[in-house]
Amino acid sequence: MKIKPLRNGVLINVKKDTGRTDSGIYIPETAYKERPREGVVEAVGKTKEVKVGDRVLFVQHGHYELKDEEKIIISEEDILAKIL
Repeated sequence: MKIKPLRNGVLINVKKDTGRTDSGIYIPETAYKERPREGVVEAVGKTKEVKVGDRVLFVQHGHYELKDEEKIIISEEDILAKIL
């Protein structure tokens, strides 16, 4: 399915959260649900800050999840940072 976000929408392919740190320490589910998530921008609407291919951190709430996929559509304002 091809999707083109409108206005300031951003389509993000979400990185699967394993519930562990990079060093292998398990994080309780209540703790990692509150922290920002990571993903890669796949499509953008009329945004100024991000482009396709950028790795970003975004907030957990306020997004639309696409059914049967690891993709979400969020507003550009919900993106916290680009990962360089």
